[in-house]
Amino acid sequence: MANSKIKTQTKNNSNINSSDIVSQRQIRLQKAEELRKLGLDPYTPTSKKDKLNKELVDNFDTLQGKDFTVTGRIFLIRNFGKIAFIDLRDESGKIQLFITQQNLGATDSKIGKLGYEHLNLLDRGDFIQAHGKLIKTKTGEISIEVDHIKVLSKSLRPLPDKWKGLKDEEQLTRRAYVRMAL
Repeated sequence: MANSKIKTQTKNNSNINSSDIVSQRQIRLQKAEELRKLGLDPYTPTSKKDKLNKELVDNFDTLQGKDFTVTGRIFLIRNFGKIAFIDLRDESGKIQLFITQQNLGATDSKIGKLGYEHLNLLDRGDFIQAHGKLIKTKTGEISIEVDHIKVLSKSLRPLPDKWKGLKDEEQLTRRAYVRMAL
């Protein structure tokens, strides 16, 4: 076990070793508690999904401009002040979520909506549901322009970094769930 150090990315992109996983878990538990204080359930029992991510990407020409609800696991979050991008993966593939402060708005516990000001409570590995319009961004990326985000399941442990993470084949065989998550 000493050979297999799991590395992951923190919010400021500095690498941490498996010895810091305990502190990462504590931070994520605190974020789950913050969600509860906001009146949001970090482990929502129900969700809705209209189409698979691959269906939206493959049929973009016919579906462009229509509203859809997608679900999946967060694999990447990029925040640029008043806009943010999330790479969301489901069993079929990836789709980008395009989030603006204006479109997403504020947190609303009555409808279970996470607002733009609380996006920092999301982490890589969390499962979410997002609703919005299917668009193509300025760079040509097929995306969902999000107007509603609901947390489905808060991840308490960070995913290993895809390139620098768990490399020991024996550990990957023993912990097949890690390989499937990547």
